[in-house]
Amino acid sequence: MGGNAQFPEDAEPVPQGLAAIDPCSLIPEDWLYSFELEEGKYNEADERVRAPHGCDWRPSGDQIGGRGVSVRVAGDMAPAKYDADIDSHSEIRIGGLDWRVSDNSELLEGHCFLIHIVDDESFVSVSSMNLSDETKACDKAEEVAPVIAAQLPGGDPAPEPPQVEESPVTDVDACELLAHDDAEEEGLQAPGEETDSDLYHRGCEWLPSEDSSELQAVVIMIDIERSIERRFDAEPDDTFEVADRSWKIFDSPSEGEGFCYVGTDTSPRSYVAIFSSNHADPDSGCDQATDLAPLVTGNLPAS
Repeated sequence: MGGNAQFPEDAEPVPQGLAAIDPCSLIPEDWLYSFELEEGKYNEADERVRAPHGCDWRPSGDQIGGRGVSVRVAGDMAPAKYDADIDSHSEIRIGGLDWRVSDNSELLEGHCFLIHIVDDESFVSVSSMNLSDETKACDKAEEVAPVIAAQLPGGDPAPEPPQVEESPVTDVDACELLAHDDAEEEGLQAPGEETDSDLYHRGCEWLPSEDSSELQAVVIMIDIERSIERRFDAEPDDTFEVADRSWKIFDSPSEGEGFCYVGTDTSPRSYVAIFSSNHADPDSGCDQATDLAPLVTGNLPAS
């Protein structure tokens, strides 16, 4: 048989170029743990707000002000239309591609957009935010951009995903981190009671003894998903050393005055923290946790 193949008149055109890209494929699954992101969620295009289709990745775990990422892929929209309300840009090169950075407009306080323009009618946008520190709004977008660039025409090959290492506290019992004798000397009832929370993986609560009614309950918690700075999205208020281990003080990071977390990272993605509080004297909220840190240190596995 001869002749050329004929497509039906009502046949859908085969997507080409950026139009053929699944936005959620731009951050491969084997990178999600390293980037501290959950599985991406697809978003359809919305012409009312000039948004092409894309994918959103929420931060993994319960991170305060966590570092999520959004990607938009346009195969038939002018870049100038997408960011028409942004009055100034800078330029950056990541992953072998040029990106236009939009992060200094009053409309974008705490938000950042990296836009790679393919041609007059197609582009890829990567956005992130940091509302607690606007100078870091672009950090997450710039972190994932090399991997996204590797999925785009002209981008450099992506590096290998970092190897996932098990935390040394993965199997540690939080109630074993404070000896019973030490707890009683600090005015706490022994043994402690295992406790569950969405804020950490395992915890142990130590109630004040009958002779220590002025004290509040103490919780020792273990998290194996993030560093303690990621947990609170903040720099510590103070630090101190115990046996070559650095402990970080987060005084009233979110719950209110008188609440305190004193924690130490046990790996790049895990920590142990001690929670204490003092409602009557908020300035003393960290005292009990700080006093317990040396006692807990001796029961921690080597990092």
